[in-house]
Amino acid sequence: MVIVFEYNPLEFFFGSGIVLFGLVLRYLSQGYAAFWTRGNELQADYMFEKGSYSIIRHPLYSGNFFIGFGFTQVSGFYPVYLLPFYALIFSIYYYLIIKEEESFLEEKFGDRFTKYRRNTPAIFPNFKRWKRGRFLAKFALRMELSTYLTIGFIFLLFLVRVFLF
Repeated sequence: MVIVFEYNPLEFFFGSGIVLFGLVLRYLSQGYAAFWTRGNELQADYMFEKGSYSIIRHPLYSGNFFIGFGFTQVSGFYPVYLLPFYALIFSIYYYLIIKEEESFLEEKFGDRFTKYRRNTPAIFPNFKRWKRGRFLAKFALRMELSTYLTIGFIFLLFLVRVFLF
């Protein structure tokens, strides 16, 4: 996207807002998870059912969607074509991840996870289901540091592209 980037101030700022929304969603999700959620190996010592996980099963992935969607908007490169392509690729990729994770969780937690999955939407939040939980702000900041640095670096690349090329 940085290579095909066409600077348009309106699209840049609108897309930046979407990226920021995705970052906030990830921060909130990580703070309620209060547990390491990154890795290539499926593991779970307990289920996340409070805070953002009480209204949506995959809030971190939703945050990822908004971050990527925002960057496609920031790029300004034919968003009418790029946005649907991004949404399609994202959906296929995360569908496969979610399917595997949920099979693992159902096997590990049984009826408890089945009930959670039945009552908690996967993608679109149901705010009526909010359950308070313990939020660990410092933990969330520390766990999301690599995300913030990566996003900052990507924005830096876009800005270098604007001012130098």
